[in-house]
Amino acid sequence: MMAGVELKRETVLGSAWPQHFNKVVAETTWANIQQVGLPKWSDEDQQLAKALQKELKNAKADGLSIKLPETLQGPAEHNDGGGSDDIGDISWNVPTVTLRYPSNIPGLPGHNWANAIAMATPIAHKGVIDGRRCRR
Repeated sequence: MMAGVELKRETVLGSAWPQHFNKVVAETTWANIQQVGLPKWSDEDQQLAKALQKELKNAKADGLSIKLPETLQGPAEHNDGGGSDDIGDISWNVPTVTLRYPSNIPGLPGHNWANAIAMATPIAHKGVIDGRRCRR
């Protein structure tokens, strides 16, 4: 009003479907992950992970995971956002899961120089090699 500008509001329509993953595929993938286990991290891998976590002021600079979680993570109670991609749309049409295998350092902020460094290390290579064994 102060600038003498009139605001015209228009309705913007769009959609992005929430993720709708398949329980049977998730349980089968989890069984394979348990058989494969985690990569064998070297002392150098752990040292780099802890140094990057500390540099980025991660509250828990405890390095790379050496033990799998006890159970498969269940469905989210509320999915209030996150990155945008088409996996939600796909998951309503094709049985889908997201395989998260450790090829990055936990606790890094994502889309950051530290994540880029991690992708050029044996940490990423070991995670990818062991993660590919989960497709059986």
